[in-house]
Amino acid sequence: MPDRAFVCSVGTDGLTPVGVFNTPAKYRWKELRGNVHGQYSTRIVGKVLFHSVPYSKQDNSTLLYR
Repeated sequence: MPDRAFVCSVGTDGLTPVGVFNTPAKYRWKELRGNVHGQYSTRIVGKVLFHSVPYSKQDNSTLLYR
């Protein structure tokens, strides 16, 4: 049984790496591109992260999309 579940999508065609990866870094909040923040970000490889939808600040009340 999962502890958490996210609806997710993949990156742009050809940019999402394929393989088996360790997850070396996990962040409660992580600044993303475009001056936004993601919750529960996990580094997959290089600059590739699995993360929540964007927030304008590191604050649950600043969700940008619903």
